[in-house]
This record gives sequence, C-alpha cells and structure tokens, in this order.
Amino acid sequence: AVGSVALRQFFSVVAAAQSSETFVAAALLVAIGMGAAAQGLGLSTTTGAFAAGVLLAGSQYRQQIEADILPFEGILLGIFFMTAGASLDPNLVVDEWPTLLSGTLAFLGAKLGLLFVLGAFSFGLTRAEAIRTALLLAGGGEFAFVVLKLSDNLGLLPGKLASLLTASVIISMSLTPVLGEMAEVVGEAVETIDAEGGAQAKADALFETIDEDGSGVIEKSELRSYLLGGTSVGLAGDGDSSNTSFEQLFEQLDLNGDGVVSKFELRQGYTELILGEARDAALRYADDEASAAEMATAPDAFVVCGYGEMGQRVCEVLAERGADAAHVVAFDRNPVRISSGLAKEQRVVYGDGASPELLSAAGVRRPRAIVVTYANDRRVLEATGRLREAFPGVPILVRARTTLEAEPLLRAGATEAMIEAEEAAVRFGALVLDEQAPPVADSVGRTAQLAKEVEDKT
Repeated sequence: AVGSVALRQFFSVVAAAQSSETFVAAALLVAIGMGAAAQGLGLSTTTGAFAAGVLLAGSQYRQQIEADILPFEGILLGIFFMTAGASLDPNLVVDEWPTLLSGTLAFLGAKLGLLFVLGAFSFGLTRAEAIRTALLLAGGGEFAFVVLKLSDNLGLLPGKLASLLTASVIISMSLTPVLGEMAEVVGEAVETIDAEGGAQAKADALFETIDEDGSGVIEKSELRSYLLGGTSVGLAGDGDSSNTSFEQLFEQLDLNGDGVVSKFELRQGYTELILGEARDAALRYADDEASAAEMATAPDAFVVCGYGEMGQRVCEVLAERGADAAHVVAFDRNPVRISSGLAKEQRVVYGDGASPELLSAAGVRRPRAIVVTYANDRRVLEATGRLREAFPGVPILVRARTTLEAEPLLRAGATEAMIEAEEAAVRFGALVLDEQAPPVADSVGRTAQLAKEVEDKT
C-alpha cells in the first residue's frame, strides 16, 4: 500500500529529469531496495523484487520501464536459468529416475487437474479454454525455486529430497514447449467436440419442432410449413409450392434421397451449418481479438513523438479526421503533458517515442505514420534516424524550423519535413492578400478558396 503511493510520487520526480539513465537506475533501485526491505522483514529478497515488479507494472510509466530494462531482462533471465540448470544433479537423475519420473508425472497431473477445475468452475472458462490454460501452466514455475531454496536454508527438507524436488521442477519446466503444443491440439479437439455436441442437441430439438405429426421423419410439407411460420403458402409467395432454393435445401438435408429427412440427416446438416458459421465467427473473433489485445493502442496506430503544442494539435486533427483513440498514440517525457493528454482522453505514453522498444512495449508494431514534433532540432534528427532504421517503409513526417535544418532530416530518412518558416510565410501571404482584396461580391468565395489552398499546402 505504501509502495503504490510512494512509487508514483518518486517516479514523477524522476520523470521530470527527462533522463533515461536516471530512469533505469530508479527502476533497479526500487527492485533492489524492496528486496532488501523484504529481507529485513524476514522474507526472501526474491519476494521483495517480485512485489516491486508488480508495483512497477501497475504504474503509468510501465512502458518506459519495460523498454529500458529490456537488455537487463535477457541477461538476468539467462543467469537465472543457468543457475537453475546448474543445480540439476545428473547423477541423481540417473540413479533416481523412477522416482523422478513418477514424481514429475504426479506433479504435472495434480497441477493440471487443479488448474482445469479452477478455470472451468471458478473462472468461467470453457472446457477448451480451461484445458489449454491447464496444460500450458502445468509445468513448474520460477517461484518454486524460491520456496525450495528457502525450505532448504531453514532445514525443513532433507538435502536429497530438496534436490529431487528441484530436479522435478526443472524437468517439468523443460517440457513447457511440448505442453504448449499439446494445449493447442487438445484444446481444438475439445472445442470441436463441444461444438458438435451443442449443435446436435439443438438439431434434435429443432427436429421435434418440425416433425408435427410425430412420424419420426420430416416431409417436405412439414419443413415448408416450419420455414413459413406455420402457413401453407409456397415459398415463392404466390401459392406455387415449387421453389428452387427450398428444393436445394431439402435435397441437401435428404442425404439418402428417400424424400424425407430423418433425425440423423437433420442433425448432420444442422451441425455442418452451425459449425461452418462458428468457424467463420471464430476467424472474425480472432481478428477482433488480435486488436482487442492491444485495446489501448492499436498495432498500426499513428505515432506522435512529442506532445507539446504542435503534437497536441496533430492528435486533435487526426481525431477530427476519424482516427479513434486506439489508433493515435503520443509519447512525451513531461509528466504534465501526460496528465493533459489523459484529461483530453487521448492516449499519451511517458517516454521517448524515438525508441522502437518503447513503441513495441506500448503495443505499436507497424505504425501507419510517425510524426516527430520535438522542439529540439538535434533530438528531431536523432529520432528520425532511429525510427527510419526500425521502420524502413513507414512515412515519417518531421518538424523543421528552416530549410537548412530540413536537408539533414531528409537525408536521415524523413519522408517529409514541415518547415515552420515556409508554412508561416505561406499563411502570412494568404492573410495579406485577403486583407487587400477588393470588397466585391465574390470576395467571400475568393477568401474561402484561398484558405483552402493554404490548408492543402499546410
């Protein structure tokens, strides 16, 4: 509770310095400091670092933190897994392989069963979703090493038993890729079975409704009556019982061609129809889900580097032209501007927008276009070069004060440089001509045309 409040204030001060080095140092200081604090309270340092990660992930600066510590993440993960692997005793594995095999299988089975029950009955997941989740998470986790190490240090476990448990966790973790593949295969199979079972149940209920005389088969007249809502009028609407679409439908349902539709035939046809629609819906859902996963920022959003006066105006123009909040994201290192963006219900992320890692952490994978509006000329040039290297085919529009400043920007990879002096001169010229225009009847139309030309130029 104290950390959640204190960290917000602490990082607001750090962010005001606008120094990436200070930001990295602050993030590492929080992790190490909370680890030391946890150790002082009688807990493990890993527990404190874990709590620090949870707090940092919940702050408004999490994207910048994620981008800055990315190099450390790879190195530390490598060290962690090397340390974990070094604790595996090959001789113990060979000597105690029956115990390890049975123990690992029991461990995976127990965890899989527990996760499946929780997912299906407590968290409202479907059977397929619960099985996928359970299989993917059935292996051991990194936190097991923390618990086992603490137990070993406190003398709660005999040395050999601790080694066996550690080896069991390591082996189960190494099986995670295999379990992930199994999760996809088994999940799809269960999903198909559930869909077929639901469709068959609906088909049986539909059969009982259509079979008015209870003969156990559906005749053409019964199907026609059901489709027409119980009326005896032909599908053509003119009293003619012949209708090409109806005949084709009946032929598709009448699999054996005996002139009637049995319950089995209706079940087969209905299942094919429903599952076909379900597959189409699943494809649409997959597309929607991919964008929903980054609901705050679309992967192909417009990127605005710098949320000063010009950056704010760019975001407003994009919103006026129909771009929703998910497709426009701005980056700035001034906390005051972050708050301003939130007040305007615009997506503004703390950090340097010229960092491809930060863009990725914020959810932007393939930006439609990038606008660089920094006031510092050198910063604009550096950002242009970095962004062009990271996104070769993306349009990059940059801000330049003079024509001389625009040339190096274009060489650095800018698609277009908006020269402030030139745009101001065009605007001034338009205003002067407007003031000196004769007061004739078409002056309003001339002014509107001139304003449109200036707007197009701008």
